[in-house]
Amino acid sequence: MEPHKITKPEWWQNFFNEDYIKIYVDITTPELTDRQVSFLVNKLKLTAKNKILDLGCGYGRHTLELAKRGYKVVGWDYSKTFLAIARREAKKEGLIIKYIKGDMRRLSFKNAFDFVICLFTTFGFFRTYEEHEITLQKISRALKPGGKFLLDINNPGRSLEAIIKNGRLNKKKGIVTRRQVCKLSNGLRVVMAQEFNLETMRWKLTRKWKDARNHKAHTWDIQLLTLPEIKFLLTKNGFRIERIWGDFDGSDFNFNSRRLIILAKK
Repeated sequence: MEPHKITKPEWWQNFFNEDYIKIYVDITTPELTDRQVSFLVNKLKLTAKNKILDLGCGYGRHTLELAKRGYKVVGWDYSKTFLAIARREAKKEGLIIKYIKGDMRRLSFKNAFDFVICLFTTFGFFRTYEEHEITLQKISRALKPGGKFLLDINNPGRSLEAIIKNGRLNKKKGIVTRRQVCKLSNGLRVVMAQEFNLETMRWKLTRKWKDARNHKAHTWDIQLLTLPEIKFLLTKNGFRIERIWGDFDGSDFNFNSRRLIILAKK
């Protein structure tokens, strides 16, 4: 089963660039990256022999730190800009990391990795459940027999509660909206407008700001997948759930958890 032919550009094809790094500066810190990688090392019980695929690796936050700690890692991402940054940083640090540009629905590996990791809500971008299911099938094929897949996304319950509690509901359209203004550590003043569609479970988050010369805006649009839905998709496509956490501190998952982190075995 292959993805539908794409008839128009998708939001994520041009979303991940230098501006993204500016507006996410306070939630992609080196300290957070270090804690996340320490979690991976400890909970996955990584060894130097393991081969890891970072799916949606971005500009290399996790691949670089894993490689610095002596692990074999490959990065896969669609953003040419992010991959150029990752390659430049790897060269600067003297690290050997293979970075590949590609669409995760067309992941080409077979029985190649001990672990596939997909972090920071990089799953849920596509328009249909079929495309998300195709992605899981490709991940399963990329893993060696007995290999494991770790998925990290926003806790959908907590995210939805925050939007509803602090937002406005249009009952006729079934859409909840919320507006916030944030001042970032780099001086940017960012207006955040969220929209949640109760019928489709799509979550849109638009960030608007002004730099030295221009007004800018970025819109993030994902399918908010609940834990039962993810469990169903994983089980249907050959995975067995091993463990679920609520954050990178190793805490158990509950409704108030910041994250939803699932470890599944092929």
